[in-house]
Amino acid sequence: MMNRYALIYLLTLLTFSAHTSEVNRYEQPVPYVNYITNIEPVLQKAVQYYNWQLKTDEQGHFLAELLYKDNRINIAFIDENNSIAIKLLSTKKENCKKKKRCKVDEDDLQKWLVNLRRAVGVEVTIAIKKQAMKAYLATE
Repeated sequence: MMNRYALIYLLTLLTFSAHTSEVNRYEQPVPYVNYITNIEPVLQKAVQYYNWQLKTDEQGHFLAELLYKDNRINIAFIDENNSIAIKLLSTKKENCKKKKRCKVDEDDLQKWLVNLRRAVGVEVTIAIKKQAMKAYLATE
């Protein structure tokens, strides 16, 4: 009877840990509060860190694309609640001849997306510091 409870407890723990790992690190939004009024220059600088190309769609949403060694990754920047987040739209392996290897390597994909999020965080921090310095100097 005790073994049955232990098994149920163990399975419950494994289930919860599997669900918590589904959230990717790159999906965490980067808050910029009210200090940044125009996010486009910040994103433009951030995507240049790792050779992404910034684009906009018809509605004015910001998109980015990375082409690297026959890998094509498309993402969207989600700008809501004074924060910016990354949403993966598509991945594709160009010029793929073997069906087994036609997927983008998941480790590389995670690395590229986390690096992009980190670059956005750095640029947001720099922009906020500049804005705070301007406000401080204006009071003197």
